Amino acid sequence: MTAPTPTPTPAGFPDRLVAFALGLALFMVMDVVVLLALGGRGSLAAGLAFAALTAAGGVLLYRSGRHWHGAGVAVGFALMTVVTGGVCTVFRPMQEGAFGGLLYLVITVLALIVAGIARSVTHRERAP
Repeated sequence: MTAPTPTPTPAGFPDRLVAFALGLALFMVMDVVVLLALGGRGSLAAGLAFAALTAAGGVLLYRSGRHWHGAGVAVGFALMTVVTGGVCTVFRPMQEGAFGGLLYLVITVLALIVAGIARSVTHRERAP
């Protein structure tokens, strides 16, 4: 008789928070690549195409089991649209929006720091 294999435990909240923050960072990289490719020429059509690309990326992450990464990408798109008024998500031509982009960068870095601290504290408490 073989021993039953242990079922993997679901990720705890700190691990999910880290995955979400990494999704925010992944969106930031996607945004920079798209902005460089378009040269700052935004329009409603470009914004909608970028939204569709972001949604497809989020769905692919979700379907591959990386639910919190996908959620981070989706929330990243919404947050970047709000803080830059649609400039960094190419709904409008690049005129202003640098402050909003920097604000998004600060939010993402803080989320990564908080998630890392929460993860290290909870993992330290579990150690034998």
